[in-house]
Amino acid sequence: MNRNAISTIAKAATAIAIAAVGALAAAQQTGIQNPFPVRWLDTPIEAVEAIAYSPLGGTLAIGGNGGVQVMSTSFTNVRSLATLVGDAQMVQFSPDGKTLAVSGRAYDGGRIELWNVSSGRLIVTLPERANNTPAFAFSPDGKTIAVAGDNTKVGWVNLHDATDFHVIRTYPTYATQIQSAAFSSDGISIALGGVRQGKGVLEFWEAASGKLTRRTTFAGGYSVRSMAFAADGKHFADIFIGQTGISLELRNGSGALIKRLPTLADYGLYTLAFSPDGKQLLSCGQKNAEPNGLLELWDVTKGALVKDLPTNATSGVFAVAWSPDGKKLASGGFCGDQFYTGNYAPLEIWNAATDTLQATYAASNTVGDSAVAYSPDNRTVASGASVTTGGPPAIVIQLRDAAKGTLRANLQTTATGGVNSLAFSKDSTLLACGGMNNNPAGSLPVLELWVASSGRPFAALSSGLGIIRTVAFSPEGKSLAVCGADPSSNPAIEVWDLSTLTAKTFLIGFGGVAQSMVWTLDSQSVVVAGTEYENNSSTGFIGVFSTQDGHLIRSFNFGDSSGIDTLAMSPDGKNVAAGGYKFVFEVGYLGRVIILNLASGQPVTQLPNVRYPTPQMAFLPRGDILLAGVSMYRTSDGAQVFEGEGPIGSGGPALSSDGLFIAYAGVSVVENPLANYGLLSAVSLKSSSIKAGKSTVATITLASSAPAGGARVTLSCDNSFLSLPVSVLVSAGKTSATFTVKVSGNATTSSGTITASCAFKSVSSALTIP
Repeated sequence: MNRNAISTIAKAATAIAIAAVGALAAAQQTGIQNPFPVRWLDTPIEAVEAIAYSPLGGTLAIGGNGGVQVMSTSFTNVRSLATLVGDAQMVQFSPDGKTLAVSGRAYDGGRIELWNVSSGRLIVTLPERANNTPAFAFSPDGKTIAVAGDNTKVGWVNLHDATDFHVIRTYPTYATQIQSAAFSSDGISIALGGVRQGKGVLEFWEAASGKLTRRTTFAGGYSVRSMAFAADGKHFADIFIGQTGISLELRNGSGALIKRLPTLADYGLYTLAFSPDGKQLLSCGQKNAEPNGLLELWDVTKGALVKDLPTNATSGVFAVAWSPDGKKLASGGFCGDQFYTGNYAPLEIWNAATDTLQATYAASNTVGDSAVAYSPDNRTVASGASVTTGGPPAIVIQLRDAAKGTLRANLQTTATGGVNSLAFSKDSTLLACGGMNNNPAGSLPVLELWVASSGRPFAALSSGLGIIRTVAFSPEGKSLAVCGADPSSNPAIEVWDLSTLTAKTFLIGFGGVAQSMVWTLDSQSVVVAGTEYENNSSTGFIGVFSTQDGHLIRSFNFGDSSGIDTLAMSPDGKNVAAGGYKFVFEVGYLGRVIILNLASGQPVTQLPNVRYPTPQMAFLPRGDILLAGVSMYRTSDGAQVFEGEGPIGSGGPALSSDGLFIAYAGVSVVENPLANYGLLSAVSLKSSSIKAGKSTVATITLASSAPAGGARVTLSCDNSFLSLPVSVLVSAGKTSATFTVKVSGNATTSSGTITASCAFKSVSSALTIP
């Protein structure tokens, strides 16, 4: 496999995974964009592009296609950071090991985030945005952070205070794009690498004074990708890539060239790192000869190659790091030839004394995911996943804590061909799995029941269907319905009595496969939909069928040249949303969602500009919003009120019963930004005129009672003499909450506006200081 194909696979894996990397989503309401707030992530990293050891030892951070993971050096306690950086190309610990900086590409461009290592919480996103991945470096004393990048062909370098992150100093760099940065071990110098008008640029600055001490340019250069100072201050190394080839340069501490090291990298050279004692240098990249991965160890004093380490990252090594004690080397990359088998380990740990491979780690043992379900008690998220444990991928059902994302169990399903559907019983005690078992004798349907609390098998049901697409428990909890096709490929439904574990099977009289199904609220019938093919044309079919005898109660018209993939029932049971496609000549396949009234069979509204293929859908508890993938629509008129960019996960969404959270298969649980859509009604003041040193009471009013979990309303004011809390919570079941507005004792005559915001709606009230 060539490296362009490998890169395409890795980037595709990133698109599937996040991103978030997850979460690569944005909200849009009247031009305002905000990312999905992420509750937790289970982010796969297919290619490792950045590695860092904590200075305190014992902790390792890796980043790459998919985000960032932090773990112990024994590969236990693995935690994925809920970062918006989907392609993390740099990770670095602060000198005290308490903070981790992450740099890479997010949905809005290059981004740098700082994370608390112990809590796993985001500290701050630095305000700089770059067209490309920003460079950064902690000063040795940890008091400052150098951040550099480029915007609209202008390079910039800022020195931030590491406590409150204000900019201390800027450096007028000559480069129009900064790609790398490094502090000297004594903190006196900052080295910067970049590009200007086809020339590579290497600069050395006095950190405290902002004085330029050395500038070197390289004709025909377009990359100074990586650089590092040795801890003893005697040596500096950089990677320079130009039109004439790749150079690994060894310099003295002030930047004067000593020697160009004869690297074997003739395709790419990406990262370098000095050993803690400064005597050895590690570099990594790619060569044209297969295997393409390259990992080189150099003797700094002699300027000679010690060893070309036999890495298993056959497609390329992108990152290297030394352990603080100098006893271990870490390297990360991508194994394209093993990607499809799942038997790949993009992170390798080497014994520095013997130059031998000591351990490997699959930066994600989850290679794919499918169905997802949220338990009605909001405690558990179940998802189908393809995982690796050193061999070929295996299909499992993962049960995770819905609040923390911690893995409770891997259920060993027999659905080797994939988990198509998951559903929890109304009381959250049972989990149903519908899928397929691929074996040499042919594909067989899989229908399983599990005890949700323990993950123990409850029953393996012998389905009479040949294909299973959807499983669903009845609202009263006594039955389980299954839809798909019989062994002769006729669309069918199967209804199981959960007390006797016996089933009735009904053919439903349409062509094609029954793709999706939802129960009516009276538990007497199911709505079933799919696509019927006849005479080289397709028609979406949808009907309501009795679960007693299978007779058709009502059918609906979805239109010619169309198909239906997914259904969602409204909370009041009056409407059903059908999602699929319509083929338009000379245009192609267009996503289509129609909300239909079950009693009349007539359309209520049609959603515009829906993506194709139509993702899974869910109504929010109040029924006024329909969630489709990462976008949301108003059910009254079909207007789009929230637009997501890029998939957060490849399966789902599944909505928590209170509507506060959304789960995406195998990737993330995010807060629902429109959980309280339309609730905020007004903010009012008991007194609209307050003297200096006095206060008044303000009231938040909702249009209806706050849902479970309450409604969080954020507050702001445009007058610095006024103080008020940053937010107020309207408790569940309540329609109002109060807060206090105080006026500073030294306030002068002025006016101000207090603004309250909730789910992208804002209301305000004016106040004067006489």
